Amino acid sequence: MLPTYLVHAFADYDWDFIAVTAPFFFVAGLLVAAGRGPIVVAQRRLWALAAVAVVAGCGGGSDDGGNGGGAATFAEVQQIVEQRCYACHSSKPTEPGYSVPASNIAFDREGVFESLKATVYERVVERKDMPLGNATGMTQAERDKIASWYEAGAKT
Repeated sequence: MLPTYLVHAFADYDWDFIAVTAPFFFVAGLLVAAGRGPIVVAQRRLWALAAVAVVAGCGGGSDDGGNGGGAATFAEVQQIVEQRCYACHSSKPTEPGYSVPASNIAFDREGVFESLKATVYERVVERKDMPLGNATGMTQAERDKIASWYEAGAKT
């Protein structure tokens, strides 16, 4: 059971999962240790201490540009929007068949993206129906960045 817990904790790295399940494992460990003699318990404590040290050391740095795996910045989201959305949603669309911004939404106009950030989140992250037909090839990683930015408060 513990290996499954550790694999899930590292693969998912979801603090909610750890916060909810760690007390269970703590109590389970106490109950298991209660039935053992003092020497076995002492040996197990050393192994547990070693395991905690290894797990704590595995957190380490990050290679994501210093973001620490946290929320994407507005600059990152803006770059995605420019690359994936401006083809249809800019003052001068480049997508064939568009001479004016699609739905009259031009993200290159001041304040437009900021005022529609909830709609962008809904369409890009939740419904995944934008970009239309994924014409510009938005990746799931880009959708995840937009989600992390929005869910962290969508600061501009």
